[in-house]
Amino acid sequence: MFKNMRINKWVIIIAVILVLSIIGGIVFMIGGNYVSIRGQHLNKYCYSSSGGMSGGYYSKTIKRYDDAHALISIEKVEWHSQDPEVNEYLVDVSIMDELEEIIRKYRMNFWNRKKFSNMFIADGESIGYSFTFDKDYIDLSSQYYPARYSDKLHKFDEIIEKYLNDAKKLPGLVNTRKDSDISYELAEGELELYVYSYSSDYLGIRILNGKDEQIEISHSYKLINTDKNKAIDENDDKYTMTIYPKSQDEVNFSLKERLEAGNYKLVLGEIEIPFEIR
Repeated sequence: MFKNMRINKWVIIIAVILVLSIIGGIVFMIGGNYVSIRGQHLNKYCYSSSGGMSGGYYSKTIKRYDDAHALISIEKVEWHSQDPEVNEYLVDVSIMDELEEIIRKYRMNFWNRKKFSNMFIADGESIGYSFTFDKDYIDLSSQYYPARYSDKLHKFDEIIEKYLNDAKKLPGLVNTRKDSDISYELAEGELELYVYSYSSDYLGIRILNGKDEQIEISHSYKLINTDKNKAIDENDDKYTMTIYPKSQDEVNFSLKERLEAGNYKLVLGEIEIPFEIR
């Protein structure tokens, strides 16, 4: 009897080793770093493409907004020196479940940081996907996705387009500049500050210094709704930004909540920057 028990013990040990070897081989063949997403929910989906000869950028982000809605943010820059165009939409929160279903159906948690191709495309764009769960994160990046992967990734586009058809477009920044291209020929002797980008998360300010001396810009700010003559947000920060002669810089301010349609001004120290959300 004891002999049979020893034999059974070795049989079990050998079987476990074989199973682990098979699993390890599968993971090795897949080539990704496995991420466990069991019991977690998808909170944010992001697609981005950047690079290429134009130096442009395109991103599509979907994240939970409240219990009933998800927010779709689409940001586009056609060439490297252009101010971004941002469009945002509110859709039913069920889009998060449908996106998550695709990730689980095709076991994309096995694709994390996988090398999809050895192909290198000179001046080609880089295409990335990221999926943020409650505790873990899946990251995909490649210049080229073979059909067995791209066909599955395309399922995301089908879902997003379906929801965009009935989406509510949210108010966005009104660009008052005649040309959205950033001028590298700074106006001689002038200092220009303007809001170049707005989304639900942040307000982007661009600073152009055409002067011959460096400028100190206060990081202390106050955001005011000028239609209601009401302060929306403020921060008494002692930090200052140094903008060197004949140069430009950018600074982003986090927002506590979305801005409703209307006229606003951002006050940086003694500088006032008007802008409109419509």
